Amino acid sequence: DILHLPLLTIKQGVAYSFSWIRGKLNTDVGLDFNYFTSYKADIYNPLLGIYCYQNSDKIGNYLFTDVYLNINIDRFCVFAMVQHPYSGLFNHNYFNSPLYPSQGFTFRYGVIWKLLD
Repeated sequence: DILHLPLLTIKQGVAYSFSWIRGKLNTDVGLDFNYFTSYKADIYNPLLGIYCYQNSDKIGNYLFTDVYLNINIDRFCVFAMVQHPYSGLFNHNYFNSPLYPSQGFTFRYGVIWKLLD
């Protein structure tokens, strides 16, 4: 009753790496899964900067998934990621902490070019 924690927490990643063009084009494709059972999470108080005890709101019991692609050519890297691609499809309100919703559907991309070794 003092420390609120989910009964079960699962974080799993699955990735596949392969090379193209005589080993010059390295590619990673992967999925990340996060799941925790429903529980009465403590509420975050931004004025104090800490989590405070609460015993009324339950959160959890849904799966978060991230899908990513990473391509490397020597010193050049391109990546793309889709976070929580099914956000809003199952009529859930996704929360990591009461009153603070988690990030919904997000597409991230980037380019890294290392000019020096």
